Amino acid sequence: MEIKDITGFSVPATKLIEAMHAAVGTVYRPQAIRREADAEAYAIEVRARAEAKAHAIQAEGDARVQELAQRARNRLVTLELGRQENIDAIVEEALGLLPESVSDEPVDRDWMSRFFQECQDVSDEELRKLWAKLLANEVAEPGGCSRRTLTVLRDVSPNEARRFTELCPIACQRLRSGQALVFRDISDTAEAPLVGSDAQRDDLMKLEEAGLLLLSPDPTTIIHFGEEILVGHIRRTLLTPSSVETVVVAVAPFTSAGAEIFRIADSDCCDDYHLKLERFLKRHGITLLRPGEA
Repeated sequence: MEIKDITGFSVPATKLIEAMHAAVGTVYRPQAIRREADAEAYAIEVRARAEAKAHAIQAEGDARVQELAQRARNRLVTLELGRQENIDAIVEEALGLLPESVSDEPVDRDWMSRFFQECQDVSDEELRKLWAKLLANEVAEPGGCSRRTLTVLRDVSPNEARRFTELCPIACQRLRSGQALVFRDISDTAEAPLVGSDAQRDDLMKLEEAGLLLLSPDPTTIIHFGEEILVGHIRRTLLTPSSVETVVVAVAPFTSAGAEIFRIADSDCCDDYHLKLERFLKRHGITLLRPGEA
């Protein structure tokens, strides 16, 4: 399928397909119109590349070496076919997540190349969904995800991804700085380190090791009078006591990579969490106003 053959797709889908073509020289075909011959043709292409790599070894004529060469060919074919399947699944998912309209700004070619390089070995379904969201978001508004974040996400395990996405609905975003964080409860009566989560410190330390969260050395933040934060998708206002302008509160900030992933994750939170957060902040003398409250 040549680049001219993508007519009939929506503008957002066309932008994604063209960006993929520019980065890796492949025009993506949705599964609905892909034929078995495509897979066979790709297998032949990969097999040819593998045979070329093994040609020098085969030329020696040694039976043992030829056996190794054949095994190398089989391994390379299996590896590349699996990687192509992973990439196709992520692109297919991303196509369904694109908004109706996207920015005219082109997606950075180097970013796209790095994206497919880092996601090609991702076979876990939930992780693929995260990669697809990143891709769809970058096509819609380029510049929202750094290449460093792609490298971090490549090494995140399925369990770490699940734990992190469970934190996203209780994370808050500071509107002034854009910082994303979760409030920490360091009181003696706290059942868990984070407000609104049952995650234990061992779980959080794994997220820190994965490059998504910061716990050391016991980070805090300064709350300013009248500062606004997003709790879920709701704008809330923080009021410190009238006698002081700022209050120090323990937090667990997201890293830059964690913050970029947080922005594309599902972050709707329930009313119960709003109440828990209000009670927690009240212990620090902070009033959390709801929309419309004065």
